[in-house]
Amino acid sequence: GDLLVAVVMSKIGLSQHMHVDFAGMFSDGVALSLNSEDQQLWCVSDDSGKNYRNVATSGETTFDSHITEQVMRSDVAFSGMNFPHIMVPLMEQTQHMIHQTRPLVIHESMSLELSSQELASPSVRLSNASMKIDENRGNVTLTF
Repeated sequence: GDLLVAVVMSKIGLSQHMHVDFAGMFSDGVALSLNSEDQQLWCVSDDSGKNYRNVATSGETTFDSHITEQVMRSDVAFSGMNFPHIMVPLMEQTQHMIHQTRPLVIHESMSLELSSQELASPSVRLSNASMKIDENRGNVTLTF
């Protein structure tokens, strides 16, 4: 998911406000295209029109590849640490675990809010993690 978002950002830029909905999973070999009718709502879809990512943008947009690359590298690196360094301690704290016979963790969405586009050395740092349980489904919110 994060790598596809990085590709999308390299094409549409980094906006002050971005929200990505992870609408579906795809396998290797699926040709994807990026489409928009108004340059604020974008869809990543396949040849049959199935959406995999929906991206909403607003505010100023930068196409500075250095800034975009730094934000995405930081996000991708942090994403790789989510499970062992954030999810496991959060599960211990809340006394919940992932179903052993049907383990499934899906990113539902991510949002990015930048107060300014003038970033010298942007990075992603965790500021809060919470878990809410609704019957058999856990909802984890990570704030960076």
